[in-house]
Amino acid sequence: MIVERQYDDRYHVLKAKMPCLITALAELNEPRYMTPGGIFDAYDADITVWGRADLKDVEDSNLGLKGSPTQIAKASDKVRKGAGEKVNLDVTESVDYIVGKLKEKHVI
Repeated sequence: MIVERQYDDRYHVLKAKMPCLITALAELNEPRYMTPGGIFDAYDADITVWGRADLKDVEDSNLGLKGSPTQIAKASDKVRKGAGEKVNLDVTESVDYIVGKLKEKHVI
């Protein structure tokens, strides 16, 4: 496995033997904008779809979760924040309400 680690002014090349674990920052998930030429090329490109019949040298026992050599003990996603709470109070009541919530959460 060869990985290029990006810095502000250069790349650092890392080499590792498989199996290995690679982690990445969430910013890598931001898509790049395509160029107009790339959009036209993608529109005209032929997409090859492979099915089970195309994998002739692979046994069924090596496919799917049961055939995977990796066993995952636990997985979790980012905890999503709730929708929040909208309160329509006058100024004095709003301040008291917010201070009460902050005290309840032990922020103040």
